[in-house]
Amino acid sequence: MTFTMVLFFTMLKEAWEDLQRAKQDREANNKPCNVFDFTANQFVQKKTKEIRVGDLVKVGKDDPFPADVFLMSTSNESGIAFVDTMNLDGETNLKEKICPKQTMEWREPTLAKLHGEISCDGPNEYLDVWEGTLGTNGVTIPGNIKCLGLRGTTLRNTEDVLGYVVYTGHTTKIMKNAKNPPSKMSGVLKVMNKILWSVFLLQGFIIVTFASASVNWQDKNA
Repeated sequence: MTFTMVLFFTMLKEAWEDLQRAKQDREANNKPCNVFDFTANQFVQKKTKEIRVGDLVKVGKDDPFPADVFLMSTSNESGIAFVDTMNLDGETNLKEKICPKQTMEWREPTLAKLHGEISCDGPNEYLDVWEGTLGTNGVTIPGNIKCLGLRGTTLRNTEDVLGYVVYTGHTTKIMKNAKNPPSKMSGVLKVMNKILWSVFLLQGFIIVTFASASVNWQDKNA
């Protein structure tokens, strides 16, 4: 009975934690973000989970980055933007991002008509290293980690930034750094679980043994 109760409440606790994680995942995946619609020739709102690599996105002030984005231009003529990385590395000071010099003045009209190809590192967990290039019209424009807006960070002190998505979902750097949560089970609880399992197995063995003996005795004395 004790073992059953312990299992029951442990299952309830695990189920509650799983439901909370699932709720947080749904909220993150369903957050609206501005993605350029080439058919409508304007930015439209889409859910974060609908973003695809190569999409042109616009991130506004105090909005989180919905994916890892190769920054092309910002509302500042200098091409500088500031991001809050608290959710990524725990640091409270703002980090500076800067767009490539060649693209600083490229806004919606130019970026929407741009034809090219982005080559970059494969998905990895390194938050301070990234290399990529944008090839367009015979010109190769280099970029580094300073040009990459990471999912999990928030735009601050800048009206907006424009850029192309390079990693989404589980290929983003923040997801590559996600680890399984450590066990919160105490040493005493671990020992108690071993004892309960031992009692359960012993009881099962006794039940099977005596049930088999009873069947054999009934067969012989029938």
